[in-house]
Amino acid sequence: MLDDNEIVIPLSKIKIGLLILGAAAFVVIGIRILNLPDVKANVIGLLGMGFFGLILVWGIRKLFDNSPGLIINSEGIVDNASGVAAGKVLWSDITEITVSGRYPSKFLTIHVLNPKIYIARGNSLQRLTNKANFWITGSPINISSNALSMRFKNLEAILRENFKRYKGN
Repeated sequence: MLDDNEIVIPLSKIKIGLLILGAAAFVVIGIRILNLPDVKANVIGLLGMGFFGLILVWGIRKLFDNSPGLIINSEGIVDNASGVAAGKVLWSDITEITVSGRYPSKFLTIHVLNPKIYIARGNSLQRLTNKANFWITGSPINISSNALSMRFKNLEAILRENFKRYKGN
């Protein structure tokens, strides 16, 4: 269905490129730490390589992904902005939008009627991350502007305005 009020927010290739460079640097640092004789350092190096390696792979995939990062329309939102993107979330499912985290890692927490549905989405790593997000923020759906071509405060304003418009609050 064509929605004249649809807002499409693209992924920012520049932000993703910078994320790739940062993740690659931390993978290299992790490799360097593995060369240290300390076992604790080796564990830290492996964990760092694993975590930032996943971010690096995600960033490279997103760099070539031409689909929008976020779509906002009369039905709801379609989140494609992170490695654990929620996909389609209907306004009728959303109960509240709050801000979580601190600068520079602020994100919008989208509280929903039945979080279990959203926790169950995705592969096993995504489901595990969804559970962790729910435990930390009270919702499995957290949207950051880090990979979007929009500043956080603008994203927050647009989502709140559309939530009010379509949810009727």
